[in-house]
Amino acid sequence: MAEPGALDGMQGDERQELKEAVCDAVLERTRRVVSGEGTYGAIILGEKPSRVLSSGFILPRLNEDGDDESSDIKIAAHGMDLRVRRAEGVLRVQIQMSVYVRALPSAAELFARDGRLIPRADFNDNARQLAKSRIDARATAEIPQGTPSAERAARRAAISREVYIGMGVGVPVAAQLPGGDDRDGEAVGDGVPPPSVLDGRLRIPDGLSRRYDIPQKWIRLAVEAPLLELPLPCDPAEWERLAAEYKGNPQRAVRAAFMAWIASPAGQADAWRRLHPPSEAFWTPEAWERYLAGIRNIPPDPTDLVPDLDVQLLVQPLADPLDPGVFSVRIALENLRQAGRETESGLFAVALTVELPNEALGPMRLERVRRSYHLAGFMTIPAIGVNGGVIDLGLVEGQRVLRTSWMPRYGLPRAEASEIEAVLTAYGDLALETTGLELLRALPEAMRDWIGAVERETQLFAPGEEGSPADEIAQRNRFQDDLNAWRAEMGRVSKGVELLCRSQAAWRTMRLRLLEYPIAHGSC
Repeated sequence: MAEPGALDGMQGDERQELKEAVCDAVLERTRRVVSGEGTYGAIILGEKPSRVLSSGFILPRLNEDGDDESSDIKIAAHGMDLRVRRAEGVLRVQIQMSVYVRALPSAAELFARDGRLIPRADFNDNARQLAKSRIDARATAEIPQGTPSAERAARRAAISREVYIGMGVGVPVAAQLPGGDDRDGEAVGDGVPPPSVLDGRLRIPDGLSRRYDIPQKWIRLAVEAPLLELPLPCDPAEWERLAAEYKGNPQRAVRAAFMAWIASPAGQADAWRRLHPPSEAFWTPEAWERYLAGIRNIPPDPTDLVPDLDVQLLVQPLADPLDPGVFSVRIALENLRQAGRETESGLFAVALTVELPNEALGPMRLERVRRSYHLAGFMTIPAIGVNGGVIDLGLVEGQRVLRTSWMPRYGLPRAEASEIEAVLTAYGDLALETTGLELLRALPEAMRDWIGAVERETQLFAPGEEGSPADEIAQRNRFQDDLNAWRAEMGRVSKGVELLCRSQAAWRTMRLRLLEYPIAHGSC
């Protein structure tokens, strides 16, 4: 609950900054949740991470059959485009990413939230047919023809309960049975699920139950990919050779992360095994723990856990035809091919950090934004994101550092309201008859000072945003036209204030005369 007096004594600018900070915090928390960053995605239960999360990851471009499945909602690459000028030094690229490995859920995780991860109990084919035949036989003999449908359903459900119990199935007291499993053979073959049992789960003995898959649990693993260093100035042939040599490093780093976890005590205990638990393992938390203790004696198989990912770092320099020695460079991490349906082939928490000498980074112009002196300093960006945005971290130890982001932002000039202390703005003060309108003369004075400050301090052109000579002349003329318009407006405001002041003085004089006029000379 918010503090009622939290804003007491806070200035208008401070309140604005507080509002922006709250909005930023809400956005950042949302980003962390939907991308699984931090504690939000450390463990994911019930589904593959790529089906639970919404951002921050790249999925394979090609499926197992070689078909291209990339789309706006299935992104296969993430990176940035930047301009590299001729300069001495090194351009470094660092990959940040994570992967998910499948693990065994604990009893606490399996039975949490009313056991939402526990698969629904179901008979095997022979037991299903046996139960159905017994239920149908008793229903035919015990339920007369013409019985109302509601009563017929209730009596059939009671018969189903007795038949299940007679077969050794545990039926919860509060369970509502659907009157037996009435799926036909065709439905069973098509994998149609059986009717639901409400308010409880049947305890079907192993001999009568189908086999189940282990409920899904995925653990996030950080991948430590090696650094890629590219010498400057850019030599496309040399960069292509170094990128080709680096190609296998991300894949080896991914496999090393999987193998390190599998070899660890946590991996040996909790790594997923390709097994099918019996029905009785899902009856109680103790039964599930006993089942886990038994299968932990089976060593995990890395071939079931480690996906054969096809990952590469694309480095593509293209010479600028209009600016010799300058290259447009695309640096992007690509996920090329799906490894398997049971493993998770996505790369998560993906980000690229690029570090280069400050003089080597050329600004990129926002050509589609109409140029104006209002936006001086906001018409260039350090790089353009590929399926994302780019954050400029500034100079770090003498190097310019850029990092990709899944929540791009574009900063705009901030318009700040001016406050004139001499002018009253409170309605209570303005409503008093004693308040003189002479205070409004501060308005044109403040406006005149503001126009002078704008004329002296406004920077019409920022470095890297220079245009043609004709465009620069047009910008200066537009600025001068605006100054003239503001001065004309200031003159109108000044005349309006003087008219109001004279009107108030005239009204006060008339009011005093009316009050002094003898009441006997007129009627009230």
